[in-house]
Amino acid sequence: MSEILKVKNLVKTFGGLTAVKNLSFSIKKGLITALIGPNGSGKTTTFNMISGHLRPTSGEIYFENTRIDNLPPYKIARLGIARTFQNLEIFSHLTTLENVLLAINSRLKVFLWETVVRAPSFFHKERLARQKALEYLKMFNLESWAETPAASLPFGLQRYLEIARALATHPTLLLLDEAASGLDAREKDLLKERIIALKQEGITILLVEHDMNLVMDLADEVIVLDMGRKIAQGTPREIQRNPEVIAVYLGEG
Repeated sequence: MSEILKVKNLVKTFGGLTAVKNLSFSIKKGLITALIGPNGSGKTTTFNMISGHLRPTSGEIYFENTRIDNLPPYKIARLGIARTFQNLEIFSHLTTLENVLLAINSRLKVFLWETVVRAPSFFHKERLARQKALEYLKMFNLESWAETPAASLPFGLQRYLEIARALATHPTLLLLDEAASGLDAREKDLLKERIIALKQEGITILLVEHDMNLVMDLADEVIVLDMGRKIAQGTPREIQRNPEVIAVYLGEG
């Protein structure tokens, strides 16, 4: 199975603090990989470097053999990486539908002349974009909330909206940063179903998650960080039995 993402000797320092220390790992195409570790272990910092929101102090990141650690976020997104955020990043003043349309329109090829003369092709593309956006909303049972301001959605639905918007950029690699945080049991079940369905559609998923039941149910591979360094990588069963992981994170229970 080919590798879709490679991280090589990644380091990130903030002043005198080293948040990520010589981190190396690879993600296999088509799998669900979980990145876990105690708070402050460098998980979100690693996500931020992969998505271009932070520049590494040193090291290299390759996505499908293209080096991306020197690229801005919008160029990385165009290559096929989408992400959600630990703290919700939605356009609260826009409707649920408009949030997803923005993501679709970022990849939609509309020529200036089509817009100026209001050409039939412009309205055709507009209809297709709206139809596609509604399909993404339907994946998370959000279609009935399409015209609702995003700020008015219950928290769990805002989480779903952020994922739907990320998917609207048509990624091949989806980064989910604590997507289950704040969800109730029913909402987590739907999230789990959707993640499995996305994998079946061929989307590779890298997730940061504190819910170990969800991680062990979903992940094909697990990478464990502690104090910015990788201490283990393997299947969920291997990770559960790793003495160092048990000592620093999972606990004896």
